[in-house]
Amino acid sequence: MKKAIKFAAVALCAAALAISCNKNDIEINVTPSAKTITMTCTIADSGTKLGISDTGKVTWEVNDQILFHGKWIGGQYSYTATLSEANISQDGKTATVTIEDFTKGSPTGDQASNIYAIYPASAVAADNGATNWRATHPFNTSNAPLMVGYNKETDGTSFTFINLCGLIAFSVEGEFDNYELHGNNDEVVGYDGYQAEVYWTTNGTQSTNLTKGGTPLTSISAPLNADGTTVHYACIPNGVTFTKGFTFKFKDGNSTVKIKKTEKTVTIPRNGLLNLGKITNLEDYEAPTTSDHVSGISNAKDLSESGAANCYVITSAGSYKLPVVKGNNKEISAGNVFGAEVLWETYNNDTEVEAKSVIAAVDFDGPENYIYFSTPETLKPGNALIAAKDSEGNIIWSWHIWIPETSINSDLYANAYGFYKAMDRNLGALVPAKIDEPATVESFGLFYQWGRKDPFPGPQAVKSSSAAVIAGTATSKSTVQITIAEAIANPTMFAYDKDKADVDYEGGNWCVDEISTAWSDSDKSIYDPCPAGYRVPARNENQPAWKGSDWVYDSENLVCSLGDLVFPLAGYMDDNGGSYSYPSVRAEWWSSTSYSSNHSKGRCMYAKGVAPAASYAYKARGASVRCVSISEEPAL
Repeated sequence: MKKAIKFAAVALCAAALAISCNKNDIEINVTPSAKTITMTCTIADSGTKLGISDTGKVTWEVNDQILFHGKWIGGQYSYTATLSEANISQDGKTATVTIEDFTKGSPTGDQASNIYAIYPASAVAADNGATNWRATHPFNTSNAPLMVGYNKETDGTSFTFINLCGLIAFSVEGEFDNYELHGNNDEVVGYDGYQAEVYWTTNGTQSTNLTKGGTPLTSISAPLNADGTTVHYACIPNGVTFTKGFTFKFKDGNSTVKIKKTEKTVTIPRNGLLNLGKITNLEDYEAPTTSDHVSGISNAKDLSESGAANCYVITSAGSYKLPVVKGNNKEISAGNVFGAEVLWETYNNDTEVEAKSVIAAVDFDGPENYIYFSTPETLKPGNALIAAKDSEGNIIWSWHIWIPETSINSDLYANAYGFYKAMDRNLGALVPAKIDEPATVESFGLFYQWGRKDPFPGPQAVKSSSAAVIAGTATSKSTVQITIAEAIANPTMFAYDKDKADVDYEGGNWCVDEISTAWSDSDKSIYDPCPAGYRVPARNENQPAWKGSDWVYDSENLVCSLGDLVFPLAGYMDDNGGSYSYPSVRAEWWSSTSYSSNHSKGRCMYAKGVAPAASYAYKARGASVRCVSISEEPAL
C-alpha cells in the first residue's frame, strides 16, 4: 500500500485550537411568569452558536431548533422552539422565543437551575424517558454539535450554553458519498448514546458532565457533499487525543476509494476546533489483505473442534475462539477479519441488560483468522450475537452464542422426527417448556426468518408484544426485500416487502434472491442456524411431528405437545412489519423445506389457538426453530 501523505494543516492544529476554545457561549435572558416565559437568546460578540465559522461570524438562522424543558424531556414541561425570521434580530445575534403554558421544574438538592435547553433539538433521543431533576439529556447521535444550557439561578435571567464537542472542520472535492474518520490507535471517538448533565449548584458552581452510553464507537461516519466548498464538521463529544494521528476514508457507498492520513499526535479538546481547510492530494486506497492483530484473550478453547456452525452453545465460563468461516463449512472462509463486535446481548426477558454481562470481551486474531471471546467469571444465561468485520468495518459473518440456564437434552420423543433426536427446547431458549407446567418467556427462544442464519430476540414476557430487552444494536427494519449478501452484512435487520404482499407469490419473502435451498433438505447448509451436530428438520409428513395429528393444545399452560415433545406458544414476528404477534396464543416453527422451488413460503407447523397442524408461512415471518440431530448421535 502506498504511504499516505500527512496533512499540512495539522501543523496549524495548536493555533486553531487555541483560537476557538472560548468561542461558543450563548447568553439567554429568561423572564418567567405564571404560564408564559419569554426567552431571549443572545450570541455574545466573543462567541458563536457552535464555536465554528469560516468567516468568524455565526448567527442564529431561520429553522434553528432549541429544546427548552423544565423538568424532563418529552413531558408536559418541554417545548421545541423553531426560530423564524420574526424571532431573530437584524444582526442575527439575538433570538426571542415566547412559550405559553410552560411549567418550570422544581430544583432540589444542590442545584439551582429550573430551566434547561438543548441545541440542536433534533439530537435528543426520540423515546426520551423520564429524567431526573438535574436534567439528564439523552442524545441519540454520534456526529452532531451537541450543546446544553442551564439558567444560573432559580428565577434568574442568565441562560448559558455549554459545547460538549470538539470539532474537526474540513472540505474535500471528489466523487464521494460519505466519509469515515478514525484514530490510528483505535481511539474511542463517541458512543451510540450520550447522557449530558449540566446544572448550576446553589453554592455557585457549574456542573457539566457528558457520560458515555451504549456501544463505544471508534469511528465517525457521515454523508459527504464533496464539492470542495461545503464545510463538514466531525463532532467528537468530550474531545479526544489521537495518539498516533487519524485517518479520513472517503467512500463510494461502503467501499473506500481515497484516504488521507496524519501520524502526528493531535488533541481535540471539548469546545476546541481544528480547521483543516480543503483536504487535497488524496491517496488511492489499497485494502489490506490481512491484519497482523493478535488477540489479547488467552487460553481460548476452539469451539469448532466438534464442528463449525453459526451457533455455539456455552455451558461453562471461560475463553473461546471460533474460525471465520461460513457456517458449518471450514473450507469456505467468510473473509479476512479486521475487527470483532458483540452486536447484542439479552436475558430473553424484560430485565435490563448490563453490557458485557453475557459476553465479557471480544477480540480477533488476524493471522489465525479467528474470533475470540470470553464470558464473565460467573456464567450469565442469555444469548448474544457476535460479528466479524473486514478492513472497512463491514460485517462479513456473525455467530449466535447460546448460554442456556439448564443443560440442553435431546431425545427421540417416540420417533417424532424418525430416527433423529430433537432438542428439548426451541433454539435460543434458556429452559425447556414442560407438560403440565406454565411456560415461561425464557422457554420461548429466538425467532428466525426462513433461510437466515441469524436470530432476532423473542418476546420480553409471555403475553407481551414487545421484544426482549437487549444491550447493543436494536433490530432495524427494511420495508423492501434484501439480498443474501445484505442479510449477512446486516444481521440485525428484519426485512420484508410491504408493497408486494400476496402479489404473484413475491410478497412475504425477505429476500430478492432465490433461496429455496438456503436451509437444505438433504444436508446442513452454511445458513443453517443450529449448533454443530444439529440442523433445521426437513419436512417429512410420514413423521409424527409433521402429520398434524395427536398434538395437544394447552391454553392454560401456554404449550402444545406431542407426547413428551413440548413447544411453548411463543408467537412470532409478523411477516409484514416484524411486530411481535400472538405470544401465549400461537406457535409456529419452521422446517427446512421450501413450499416450492420459486415460492415465497416455507413449510412449518402452526398452532393457531388449536392443536398444531401442517402449514406454510411467508419466509419473511420470524418463527421458532426446533433443531434435530444430523445423525443418531447428536453432538450435545
